[in-house]
Amino acid sequence: MPQPLVSVVIPAKDMEDYLGDALSCLLIQGIDPGRLEVIVVNDGSTDHTARVASSFADRLPLLTVLENATSQGVSRARNRGIEAATGGALCFLDPDDWYGPRYLRTCLDALNGLDLDFVRTDHTRQTGRSREIRPAPEFRRARVLHPLDSVAEPDRSTMLDYPFPCTGLFSARLRERGELHFSAECATAEDRELMWRLHLTCERYGVISEPGFFYRRGVPGSLTAAVTRRQLGFLDAFSLIFSTILATPISPAAVALGVTEDGLLTKASRQFLAIAHFQLVRFAEAESRGGEPALMDELALRTWDMVANRPYVARAFAVLDEERADSLNTMFARVAGGVRRAHA
Repeated sequence: MPQPLVSVVIPAKDMEDYLGDALSCLLIQGIDPGRLEVIVVNDGSTDHTARVASSFADRLPLLTVLENATSQGVSRARNRGIEAATGGALCFLDPDDWYGPRYLRTCLDALNGLDLDFVRTDHTRQTGRSREIRPAPEFRRARVLHPLDSVAEPDRSTMLDYPFPCTGLFSARLRERGELHFSAECATAEDRELMWRLHLTCERYGVISEPGFFYRRGVPGSLTAAVTRRQLGFLDAFSLIFSTILATPISPAAVALGVTEDGLLTKASRQFLAIAHFQLVRFAEAESRGGEPALMDELALRTWDMVANRPYVARAFAVLDEERADSLNTMFARVAGGVRRAHA
């Protein structure tokens, strides 16, 4: 039997209302279903998710349903799917999202035609009946790029600010090198950690103009709509990101592009502080409605620890815009007596 062209990994927990749409879209991807491997990881569902998945066995002959008796979380579920995958390329699809017609074929042609480690795309955001195309922040399209080319520029949005692993396709050689995996240490922001790691370790990627990945917003129970301790996972993710930057030698090709360790640390630090402020606003709103103060205290303490003990984060904080810096200082005062902001 020939190797599958693409393996689609779908982690699913209590998604019986959506999974059928995700699986149906795989029938119109311009890829022979006999060459399209589909791996659904049923992550401890208590509804009929497994039954919905199994009902597609006759239409998707390379469908496998893996069962986790209890929920292991999205990172471990995806990693189990990656370990089971045998395709020449891999992609990730959440069960409440879907692909437009021939999306995977378009990505596969670009991945193989340009011999890329991974290819990224635009996406379409669906909120209720409203759709909005969200372009990837890279204007150079359908060409080979070095993954660190321009991404560290701190003052503009770059592909490191676009951490959506469901947009695009990854060569199986990344799995074979042990680079394609999600960190189980991160309760959230595991996608951001993965994309930073791939940009730091790979040599060839590209972006194509294809908005056919559809991201559904406003799903009941989704993390984006909740304010819980899980959202503090970005702190663990950035600890890993900083460690990876410090531990990964910059390749000669990246050096030739002007990439420096300090530039990468500055970019990551600014991202970290922006997300910390975003979560501060959300936690403060939740607390004002009777939410748990301990969440804000932990956010304050751990963010303060990053600023106080990592010089590159402190330098980024020193030139942070006044509104964000003042808000974060007010938060720090809860647990650390505040921090003096050095104005540039």
